[in-house]
Amino acid sequence: MNYIDEGQKHILERKYGDFNKPFIPRYINYMYEKNNVPWSTHKSRHYFKNRIADWMRESRQVDLGLIKELMGHKKTVTEDYGSYSWDYKRDVIDRVVW
Repeated sequence: MNYIDEGQKHILERKYGDFNKPFIPRYINYMYEKNNVPWSTHKSRHYFKNRIADWMRESRQVDLGLIKELMGHKKTVTEDYGSYSWDYKRDVIDRVVW
């Protein structure tokens, strides 16, 4: 929570490098290892997806198109109609109990 800046789209605030580019997975894994966190970026993706899907099922609001978009997966033609605003995505993420 110490790294979260209200209104930013990313959890970790970049202090060095190109601010328009995401952290590379290798660096995130390095941060986990440096802080003795037995985790990886790949495990984080699975955890994130599963928590969102669980919340959607519990809320009877399953939206596979949103999950695919949040995960960066290719959507089907019918799932690709319309778009999700960042505010909506953040609202769904904020409602999930982590």
